[in-house]
Amino acid sequence: MTSEDVAKAQEEYVVTCGFYEINILHDLSPAKKSCYIWSRSEPFDDEGRFELERVKKWLNHFGLGEPLSLHCSGHMFGLETKELIEKAQPEIVVPIHTQQPRQFEAWHSDVRIIDKNAVLQL
Repeated sequence: MTSEDVAKAQEEYVVTCGFYEINILHDLSPAKKSCYIWSRSEPFDDEGRFELERVKKWLNHFGLGEPLSLHCSGHMFGLETKELIEKAQPEIVVPIHTQQPRQFEAWHSDVRIIDKNAVLQL
């Protein structure tokens, strides 16, 4: 899959690019309705603030506006995860960063276990 493929069908993809890959936006030419999620903690030093400001400049260049800040750090125990699934009632569950992805099948009827670097169509 190439950046040209993604650029032609942007509504079908979620692209991950951090600070060091942000220049890929040039190849993708993101649509104005696109959303950039800043999935990192708030900057706590000058280097972090510089990175965030540079990302904001790139987003502004493409007319995307401010990034949506969405970050979760830490881990959850099994029962906490089960409780979250019960309360959130998601349509699907995609376990990541876990040693026991099959355990989620006991907590939800539509669990999708994917291989690393695989594409998941939603």
